[in-house]
Amino acid sequence: MKKLMVQYTIFTYLFFWLFIALIGFVMLVLELDTLSRILMNVSAWSPTIIFALMFRKIYPSDNLLSFIKRRFSSSIKPYDILAPLLIHAAIVFITIFAFSLTRSVPFLPLLVTSPAALAFIFLNCATSGATGEELGWRGFLQPEIQKKRGPVQTSLIIGLIWSFWHTPLWFATSGLSGVDLLIFIVFFVVLNLSCSLFITYFFNKSGNLFSAIWIHFLINVSTGVMMDETEPFSFIVFTALYVVITVILFIHRHMCEKKNNMMRS
Repeated sequence: MKKLMVQYTIFTYLFFWLFIALIGFVMLVLELDTLSRILMNVSAWSPTIIFALMFRKIYPSDNLLSFIKRRFSSSIKPYDILAPLLIHAAIVFITIFAFSLTRSVPFLPLLVTSPAALAFIFLNCATSGATGEELGWRGFLQPEIQKKRGPVQTSLIIGLIWSFWHTPLWFATSGLSGVDLLIFIVFFVVLNLSCSLFITYFFNKSGNLFSAIWIHFLINVSTGVMMDETEPFSFIVFTALYVVITVILFIHRHMCEKKNNMMRS
């Protein structure tokens, strides 16, 4: 299985990176912006597409549809839906407030408020990253890696795979260069590691892949509704808040496990 997981990761990287090169050609040479946007959404499904293509090789005696149904079969408590929503709303609010306070600029202009723009952000986030990636990252890789490693180690491994899969986008879409780009890359990786731990906390809690998709969706929407999410100060604050909250969640989990073990003994 380890060999298959490595092959899956390599093929997912190659497929996505080649897709980004194709998008660059369509955008810069053919100048077809609408088609390039559609292809960008399709490219986000690379982890799922490669998993579907490799499924028979990975699980010879299983059925893809049955596998997907099992990943969504566990029940999710309302808390596991509401808590991530409120946490991400708080992170966005504090990030924008901190930027507004330190730069002496109004709060509202830093937030996307146009109904049309918000509708586009929600639709784009719902049809690309979160839904397109998670069957591969959390539906396949995480449970397999977690069979031999703990949740923290597994989260960090997935977080690194997830981070560097985005490599072409750092240079193609961030609009940054030099020191600003370097800062963005460092904090992007730190943020993804924290997000991976955050997702693991709720995904392991519910056992339902929707938890991972929902949180990934909230992460993308949270950065999308901030007018200048790649600005170094905003990105650092957003990442720092995410790290702090993730650490608190895992400390809480550890304390609960310790309390449960004491009660059993």
